[in-house]
Amino acid sequence: MQPDTQKTREKIKTYRGLVLFALVVYFALQNISLFWDVAMRLLSILTPFLIGGGIAFVLNILVSRIEDLLRFTPMRPRLMRIISVVSALLIFALIIGCFLFVIIPHLSTSIENIIEQLPRAASDFVAWINEMAKKYPQLRTLAESASIENLSSLNYDELFRTLSDWVLSGGAGNVFASAVSVISTTVSWAVTLCVAFVFAILALFNKERLIIGGKKILHAYCSDSVYTKTLYVLELARTTFTNYIGGTCTECLILGSLVTIGGVILKIQYAFLGGVIVGFTALVPMFGAFVGCLISALFIAMVDPMQALYFIIMVVCIQQVEGNLIYPHVVGNSVGLPALYVIVAISIGGSLMGVIGMIIFIPLCSVIYSLLRTNVNERLKRRRKQEEAPPAVSEQ
Repeated sequence: MQPDTQKTREKIKTYRGLVLFALVVYFALQNISLFWDVAMRLLSILTPFLIGGGIAFVLNILVSRIEDLLRFTPMRPRLMRIISVVSALLIFALIIGCFLFVIIPHLSTSIENIIEQLPRAASDFVAWINEMAKKYPQLRTLAESASIENLSSLNYDELFRTLSDWVLSGGAGNVFASAVSVISTTVSWAVTLCVAFVFAILALFNKERLIIGGKKILHAYCSDSVYTKTLYVLELARTTFTNYIGGTCTECLILGSLVTIGGVILKIQYAFLGGVIVGFTALVPMFGAFVGCLISALFIAMVDPMQALYFIIMVVCIQQVEGNLIYPHVVGNSVGLPALYVIVAISIGGSLMGVIGMIIFIPLCSVIYSLLRTNVNERLKRRRKQEEAPPAVSEQ
């Protein structure tokens, strides 16, 4: 009777858990707005620590690489960790400084030049429309509406009077309120980033202690099987995200540098701007670099359409060489997703979180795909063994 009693207790415990779960779900659905407000409040409180965890994860890639290089030296582990973290922070600061003091001024200069070229580009476009209208009379209406001479008919006194009425009616007050809101939001985000950065540094210095503490908590409240499976999933996620982020950032840097160097060699206008745009958009796999190429070509076409064509051909050639020779060695098969699932991950991530979601959801879907594939293979293997097993002989 003892085994039957034990099974009955386990069933009662299972049913009790299901009923409790159903009640919680019902209560949550009945008070969905309250739960949503609480969740958003908790998310706003945890935002600095979530951002800090992301920064620590990215910097840990550099820290681990530097520690691997210093592992052959007779340094103490604590000193090795200090040197690795400080070196990673210096590299990160160098990248930010290069972005602020080199890339942004160069980009602003290129954008100013493009803005200066807009009137001439508009005149050339109108001239081209007029020329096409002579060949095709159907375009005559479009040519008349696009004539740049219409700008001379603007009544600037009326425009100034309208602007004055808008200021006196309170429009300037709205602008002031918007400016105060922007400043407040900027200060809030600055404080959040400072807290996140401090949290990331502390996490890097104490990552072993945090890992051991997390394992103890997990082992204390979970069974051995759940503990083992959870560690496997976390290790798979860590490996996938590390390989993807590290490899993709390196590949984007190489691609942007090659595009910039190629543009300088071919004497293409705004080569630096094109390299930065292509390198940044290449963070999104498959079509990111192509979109960046088209955006850059649009800017270059304002100066010289033929140079824009040369730029597109150059980027396509560089992508072919880089994709066949450099990409397999730098990134390899770190994504581990078929092309169809990559598109699905990009679409879902972009819809939920924008560009950041496109980048995050690819390794996330790769982890889910890997776990699902392993589980399916194990189930099929067990079913195959059951089908191949000889039938049991009943005793007469």
